[in-house]
Amino acid sequence: MSLLLTKLFRPQPPATFIDRPRLQKLLDQGLAGKLTLFSATAGFGKTTTVSAWAAEQPSVAWLALDAFDDDPERFIRYFIAAWQQIDPQLGAATIEMLDAAQVGPFPSAQQTLLVPLLNQLAQSAEQHVLVIDDWHIITNPTLQSLLRYWIEHTSPNVHTVITTREQPKGWPLARWRVRNQLCEITAKDLQFTAAEVETFFRDAVKLDISPETIAELASKTEGWAASLQLAAITFQNSPDPQLAAERFSGQHHFVVDYLVEEVVEQQTPDLQEFLCATSILDRLTPTACEAVMARDDSRRYLQQLSQRNLFVSALDGTNQSFRYHRLFADCMQRQLQSRDPAQFRAVHAKAFAYYLAQEDWNTAAKHGLAAEEFEAVAEMLSTYAEHALWQQNQAYLVYRWCKQVPAEVLALHSKLQLTFGWSMLMTGHGGEITAHMATIAANIAQENNPARTAEFIALQAEMKLFQADYEQAIQQLNAIDYAALSGESCLKLVRQVQGYANRLNGNLDIAQHALTLARDNAVAEENQLVWLAAIMDLIVVLMMRGQLRAAEAEYQSVLDKVPLHQRPLYAMLPFGTVRAGYSQLLRNEISGAIETIQQAQTWLIGSAYERMFDYFAFIVNAYCVYAQGNVEQAERFMAQAIDSAQHGGRARLILDAQTHAAKLSLLQDDLAGAEEWVANFATAFDAAVPVYQRSEAELVYCRWLLATEPDAAFAQLSDLVDTFQTNGWIDLLVNALVLKALAAQKVGKLDEALAVLSQAFVFVKEEGYLFPFIVAGQPMIALLRLAQQRGLDSDVIGTIQSAFLPEVAVNQPLIDPLTARELEILALIAEGRSNPEIAAQLIIATGTVARHTNNIFSKLGVRNRTEATNRARQLGILFDVS
Repeated sequence: MSLLLTKLFRPQPPATFIDRPRLQKLLDQGLAGKLTLFSATAGFGKTTTVSAWAAEQPSVAWLALDAFDDDPERFIRYFIAAWQQIDPQLGAATIEMLDAAQVGPFPSAQQTLLVPLLNQLAQSAEQHVLVIDDWHIITNPTLQSLLRYWIEHTSPNVHTVITTREQPKGWPLARWRVRNQLCEITAKDLQFTAAEVETFFRDAVKLDISPETIAELASKTEGWAASLQLAAITFQNSPDPQLAAERFSGQHHFVVDYLVEEVVEQQTPDLQEFLCATSILDRLTPTACEAVMARDDSRRYLQQLSQRNLFVSALDGTNQSFRYHRLFADCMQRQLQSRDPAQFRAVHAKAFAYYLAQEDWNTAAKHGLAAEEFEAVAEMLSTYAEHALWQQNQAYLVYRWCKQVPAEVLALHSKLQLTFGWSMLMTGHGGEITAHMATIAANIAQENNPARTAEFIALQAEMKLFQADYEQAIQQLNAIDYAALSGESCLKLVRQVQGYANRLNGNLDIAQHALTLARDNAVAEENQLVWLAAIMDLIVVLMMRGQLRAAEAEYQSVLDKVPLHQRPLYAMLPFGTVRAGYSQLLRNEISGAIETIQQAQTWLIGSAYERMFDYFAFIVNAYCVYAQGNVEQAERFMAQAIDSAQHGGRARLILDAQTHAAKLSLLQDDLAGAEEWVANFATAFDAAVPVYQRSEAELVYCRWLLATEPDAAFAQLSDLVDTFQTNGWIDLLVNALVLKALAAQKVGKLDEALAVLSQAFVFVKEEGYLFPFIVAGQPMIALLRLAQQRGLDSDVIGTIQSAFLPEVAVNQPLIDPLTARELEILALIAEGRSNPEIAAQLIIATGTVARHTNNIFSKLGVRNRTEATNRARQLGILFDVS
């Protein structure tokens, strides 16, 4: 992306500038804090005042904003370029990151992009000032968050000055005031005092106007700088300055039109034509002016305007680039449009052609739309917008362009409509797509283009997923003739959407096949956006299949490809990072999991995906600290997960967070904490929730049944185990096997409990699953002891036992462990059975029962049945046998 250097030059104050020491003093005092905020409507002299003050500062970076800078990547490139006017090395790492990554929506952690520059400036011994002119142009919440981060993290030797017509939204101005970090200069401060008005007319403009008239002018203009500047031009060009001053009207609503009429009418017809035609240009250069004027004498006119100080100011020191006073330009455009609408459109059309030839697509689009050359703009966008979206990550810019093209014109360009639809999804405007779908469908049907049809179906499916219609989305995607798309560039995108949809609903074979193809095709075409989206979804699919090591290998392949300093730019990377942390948790690598999750959350701050991804990061954090024995912190993390999901606004994520919160309560045997979730379980997890997510919720519901109706839990878990095995949902299967073993234990089916446990051991050996066993607590400790006594895999049992916290497993080993028969008799003793009753149930002699009972008392170090029961419960080795 080429940069317009004049946006980075400090504008020169006009020849009529006068020193205003009181404002310079305010600016000097502001250097003690982090931010000076100029907030006033147009024409109060914000830019002029700051420019004059900045000329006295040792190191100033200047950035003048325009409407195109609302795009995050464009803004950051200009932001760094402003600093590089001081030192080319400043922010070089950020530019390298931007050049290397094409991974929209841009980016996942914008703040991280500024860290290298912040560190460089913090190490500098100089005092630096950054001036950002016209911040009100920025409406993108991402950029509002970005600059807030910048202000809060700059070192004491860096001061930021911002001019704006309205106060920034979402900034903690009150807090900054209290901390003396904010200096505010408002319209009231910027108003010229009566003394300053007199100085301006007598010393700067050198007009012979009576003191009474000057006093009247000060009253009429209310100290408004633009009125004074424009009035001075009018009076200088008037044969009778005193009379002109007396007739002057200074009311803001009329002053500009009045002044323009007075001044323009006194110019030659050729110069009037030049002023009107070129007022549409943001930057006045000889070549641009000649393009809209269709003549070759623009350089002479620009020099004439500059010499006469006629509404223009130089943007550089070469007198090759100027801009009009913005109020003047706005008024000239209004006059031109109202007086001769055809001429207004004609000059914009010429500007459109000029900037189109320069391949300045942004500016070309602006003029083309103003010229109502909608068909030509749409044609340009049909070629360029797709590239801007998928290769340059400019989703915001594409959305704004297409939004201004009339619907009837857009309807003639199905390719552009598709690009517009994807930009809506990427910028959070998915709800707007529905109005366009019928028109796109009609166009697609007429074209009979398989590639365009497939991409349209993928867009439809994304909308269905957005609307929680998962089954319909999958049906649409599975009906595509993928063989007919061989060699088409859209194939990787369509496959990625197919994989994502089937992943949500647990169709893992289709999902893995589609995502693998999308990943490989994207790599071949060097499309990092689709490559990363596909590989992140593939990580989840592998984890659903219980292939933790394969999932971690896929994640590592991304880290191997992306240098450390570029990772914050990859929008989807935090999603995979959270899943990598979850995999570490499942293998009981708690410290590593916590570190991984912290990294993910750092990358997520302020990103477009923050609420979508960080809710699950909080969930993983909750389980990590729970595994460490910190229950209170676990509950706090889980509450943050719910809050984050609710702010994200997606019902599926909210239900997921609430389900995990209920699970955390049940892990603590806190039935009351899960009551509300259980009461809503039957109705909440309906067809609007993906099948796989409903199955996850069923497992949590089985935990409730395990505590309240163990027989029902055992029966339902048996069905779930069959379902999970059939579908290949191994992650759920491991949890279901653990719960089924506990349920079998609780209902007295010890042999079946051990058989189910043995099935679960396979996943400990193959993939390192430990967390599902650990959170089962004391019942699992007891069951593992029984498994050990029965001769089950001692290595696996030892691995699981060693993973329990010492305070959980304390006192668990007996010097002489109870045998399996003694455990059975102990459970019957706990039920209050007599020796004869126990003998009858177990079909052994009463004397044998008595002998086992004495052994139990001896091993437990107790004297009677009650003490034996209590001691066994403390040790977690008591089975309830029905």
